[in-house]
Amino acid sequence: MKTLSKYVAREYIKMLLICFSAVTTVYLLVHFLGKLDEFIEFKASLSLIIRMILLKIPRIFYEVLPIVSLLATLITLSLFSRHNEIIAMRACGIRLNRLLVPIFFVTLILSLLALADGEWLVPYANQRLSWLDDVALKKKPHLLALKNNRIWFRTGTNGFCNIRKVDPDRKILHGVTLYYFN
Repeated sequence: MKTLSKYVAREYIKMLLICFSAVTTVYLLVHFLGKLDEFIEFKASLSLIIRMILLKIPRIFYEVLPIVSLLATLITLSLFSRHNEIIAMRACGIRLNRLLVPIFFVTLILSLLALADGEWLVPYANQRLSWLDDVALKKKPHLLALKNNRIWFRTGTNGFCNIRKVDPDRKILHGVTLYYFN
């Protein structure tokens, strides 16, 4: 990678981290203030509050990455323009698309990370956050949520049964659906 590409990528990543930190801080602050009544009502411990706030970060990353990357791109290019760096690059014979390649490359990598985050980390974090909110904070009885409604069994020669949730403490099945084929 050329020195100019490294420089542009480094400046872009700096702006990206600053923008992401600012947006994440505002997002978490609004979320915390929205849940503050519940935290006080159910006397939540500090460790529970911190875990619940940290479990929001994968979803925040997935949701705000497009706007943060656009904002970081605009700020980076405007700072280059403000310090006459774009003019200096053009005077050296460097085309503008050469300036945008490192930004595109970093954004592509972030997009792949966001894809992986949305497929694997966000569902796990949301499930864990829901469990912490219901069971650890609000002291509701634990309902076993089955992944993708996977409990299926045959109920004879032409029928199937699907169970969505199980309450093992009270021995209750929720969301029981019977299918019969003719």
